[in-house]
Amino acid sequence: MGDVANSVNLSTQADLATDLMAQWDKVITEGMPRASGGLLNVWMAFEASAAEISGASARFYAADWVVPAAVNRWRDADRVGRRRVNPNEQVPDDSPMAHTLVTLDRVVRAASQAPDGEIDLSSLRL
Repeated sequence: MGDVANSVNLSTQADLATDLMAQWDKVITEGMPRASGGLLNVWMAFEASAAEISGASARFYAADWVVPAAVNRWRDADRVGRRRVNPNEQVPDDSPMAHTLVTLDRVVRAASQAPDGEIDLSSLRL
């Protein structure tokens, strides 16, 4: 998406993102009855990213969906049912989940420190 975003003007980006957001909303609405929670998190992350780019949501709204979508893939897939969230949960530093969280932290820090519209999207690749 970064390559596309770098090649078009900002108003066109917003229009494209608005269309993409509507398409993701349709996928989510139609797929919700049969999709797993993890898949819904991923879909919501994509929809939230498009909403943020289009200006339809607040800045950093997508982060609320990206983090769960990224880290939940490392959780035990055999465990069914609700999972109690432990705010003091820790993971080993060398685990895939820890590497994912460190990378997300790096991306968020770089994005938050860059002036609006002046970030090299290629530097934020995971």
